[in-house]
Amino acid sequence: MEVKVRSVGAIRQVLGVAELPVTVPEGTTVSGLLARLSDDIEGFAPYVAKAQEASSYAPLRIVVNGRDVAPGQREQTVLQDGDDVLVLLPIAGG
Repeated sequence: MEVKVRSVGAIRQVLGVAELPVTVPEGTTVSGLLARLSDDIEGFAPYVAKAQEASSYAPLRIVVNGRDVAPGQREQTVLQDGDDVLVLLPIAGG
């Protein structure tokens, strides 16, 4: 099955494109997709790692078909063929 991974900002720079079609096996979860991207794309893995140290990257925000997927839901959220997965870094400021 194929999902569409979209990105903006720093993640877009790491992926090299704004939109990336990714073929994954049936039953792949959001966590599985992130692991696949970490394996396939140089520089992506630090963004997937949990931010546990001051030097860590900010955690990713994942939106599947317009619905936010919290970090605790990524292992249980199974992707479907044609899903739109937006990967971005949270932005703060004022």
